[in-house]
Amino acid sequence: INDFLVATVKAATPPRIRLMDLASSYYKSEVTYALAYNRIPDSLGDSSKSCEQVAKELVLNGKIVCRLMNAGYHIGLLSKNKEGQYYLSETGKLLQTDVHGSLLDFVLMVNEEGKKAYRAGGMKSIKSGRSGFVEEFGEEWFAWHAKHPQQEAQFNRAMASMSYSGIAAVIADWRPRDENATFCDIGGGIGAMLTTILKHYPQMSGIVFEQPLLIERIENNFRKNGVSERASAVSGNFFHEFPADLHRCDVFHMKFVLHDWHDEQCIAILKNIREVAAPGSKVVLTEMVRGVNGAVMEEVTSLLDLAMLAATGTPERTLDEYKSLFHSAGYHKAIRHLPLRDVLSVIEVDV
Repeated sequence: INDFLVATVKAATPPRIRLMDLASSYYKSEVTYALAYNRIPDSLGDSSKSCEQVAKELVLNGKIVCRLMNAGYHIGLLSKNKEGQYYLSETGKLLQTDVHGSLLDFVLMVNEEGKKAYRAGGMKSIKSGRSGFVEEFGEEWFAWHAKHPQQEAQFNRAMASMSYSGIAAVIADWRPRDENATFCDIGGGIGAMLTTILKHYPQMSGIVFEQPLLIERIENNFRKNGVSERASAVSGNFFHEFPADLHRCDVFHMKFVLHDWHDEQCIAILKNIREVAAPGSKVVLTEMVRGVNGAVMEEVTSLLDLAMLAATGTPERTLDEYKSLFHSAGYHKAIRHLPLRDVLSVIEVDV
């Protein structure tokens, strides 16, 4: 139904208007970014305020704040009451700092280093074949962020904030073979996926396998969520031999991991999993898969494919391309594909 409605709107829009809208679509992202960067949603909070009052509280230019908030109202981030005061719409609430599901850090990241790299992808990568990030910043995404701790922390928070809908979709649509299984999240960040899995499956245990610098944060997250007795953090590098602790994993899960790497590196990761995995275990990927969704989702995936070109130079892959990675890494059992009620899919293969 959503595909039909979106297609209907596009078909009813004159080509000239459609093109003008496409060319100027960054106006909306700039309004969103400006509201977020200047913490206007935090100033509003749960209250209603005039734009002049917001400007005074934030020590900003009143006339410009009022113009910005007016634009925010017209693109649906702000609402108005009968007195003309502004308050946050349900979408605008996600631009606050400390609310569940906040997308503030994502909005900031994609409009800062992400935006510059995306532009370089279309202007420079198209000639050189290198990532937009390398073209713009002179080094790879992860290396640059390691040298810029503020941006790295923002990136990590952004990735965590993007996980909520994907994790919910996995919980809703994917089932483990055994609810007593050991679920291992490879490259699992601070443990958002694992803590949610363990809360949903109270008999399950798990491991997050991550870089040494994240171990303390992962363990703090386990304690905060009350799963410390069933969860542990193991440090290492997935390009090297996996620690023996991971031999007890029944599920080797990776979400948004392989799309960060080129084929040769993906094959190396999958081989390392196969070498440590016990017979009967499985690899489960949560990734965007091109060519398996309706038109609206495929549009999203095509744009995010270019975002990956910008960030790391790597692609969002088709199902056949994922199958090729597994086969090249020595996996010969049937590969199962499960579309989620999201832009994401689960790809599952027994070891």
